[in-house]
Amino acid sequence: MYRYLVCAVLAAWIDRASAQYAVAVGSADDLAFSLQIPPSTNPVTLRSRASDFGLESQVHDVRCGSTVLSPDDRGEWRLPADCSVATWRVKPDWVTEDGMSVDAQRTFAYRSTGGQWYVISEPTSILRTPAHEGRLSIREAGGGGGIFAATVELGRGHYILPNRGEAPEFYVLGPAPRRNEAVDALGITYILDNPEKVQDLGLVDLHAKSVAYLVKVVNLPAEKALSRNKVAVVWVGTRRRNGALSGAAGGRSFLANYISDEEASDSQSVAWAVAIAAHEQFHQLTSMLDARLPVWLAESLAHYYGLKSLLENENLLSAVEVRRRFIDIGRPVESGLLELNRRFTSGEGSVYGLFYSQGATFWHLLDMAISRATDSTRTLDSFIPELLRAQQPADGSLPASFMDALRETVGTAADDILSRYLGPAQ
Repeated sequence: MYRYLVCAVLAAWIDRASAQYAVAVGSADDLAFSLQIPPSTNPVTLRSRASDFGLESQVHDVRCGSTVLSPDDRGEWRLPADCSVATWRVKPDWVTEDGMSVDAQRTFAYRSTGGQWYVISEPTSILRTPAHEGRLSIREAGGGGGIFAATVELGRGHYILPNRGEAPEFYVLGPAPRRNEAVDALGITYILDNPEKVQDLGLVDLHAKSVAYLVKVVNLPAEKALSRNKVAVVWVGTRRRNGALSGAAGGRSFLANYISDEEASDSQSVAWAVAIAAHEQFHQLTSMLDARLPVWLAESLAHYYGLKSLLENENLLSAVEVRRRFIDIGRPVESGLLELNRRFTSGEGSVYGLFYSQGATFWHLLDMAISRATDSTRTLDSFIPELLRAQQPADGSLPASFMDALRETVGTAADDILSRYLGPAQ
């Protein structure tokens, strides 16, 4: 028997047919999902998006009625022609006092004084029907603490579930501690695994200040303010012995680690936690602008501005030390960023880290060159809105309009930096 903590209905209208989901909490503290299948004359299959992101699916016990279904070689479940309701189960990772790393992007759960609450990873836990792919919406269906979806809000209690080709999302189910903040043209809901610890470290205030700076850099339109641009930040503590801090970004939600050890809560770990969160937030802000950037450009810009935003926080004493982990003008450059981008898109994943280090150094040098050429009256910040909104060349190079504006401001110094860090063809 399943005891319903809350029920959430996800509906998609395809040719006036409705595909509806519901999630319940079981007696074994697992999650039970069900999907009402609209009538179709074509075979219906179910699949998760876990493999799209290199993740491990948490879905098991897929059924149609009492019939257990097995996935085929493509990882899809083919439903019987008369199947009207498909079900599956997900066993969340229960978080202990040691915390957890969020890089695996798994569904996880907490037991707290307010009750049990869950963070549902959409790609690892929600099955979808490729035949009915399209804009799905999530609607609250009453009961308990409700489901909080960190996606774009369409109306009261209605949210968007991403399409297959879009960024993943994370959803919070149950009475999770939260704090709402309005940051210029952005509304943020902070989900706090340990409110007292997060408050002691100042993570919410430090992050909000970084984000306020980033909102200005990308020039997020004011008309999109709180009516459309809403995001969620889920702060998840982890012990230092669990490894490096990490983050997991969704289109309108992301998971951010922080070091929860009392003795390890030094200024560098706090600065690094804020930088990771700001990096992911920059991705979300560019997504709100519908910017379509090549991988090297998206990652290098997000990383540089995640690091630069630290300087907006005068209380982050270790901001400079954290920036030095990546920005190093003396580091040898063996291949340009455009070549690295080509290698990455061809499957060479090992070059990805250079988008952070070499990429951040590249933007830092351009930033400094612009400042010197204008007697500190301008910085790279003033070039970013046009860069994000420009038509991006198919070969991954920088837009001509951006290059022309840069050379007009900096002169030949720009070409030296471009040649060294991007490679030929700039």
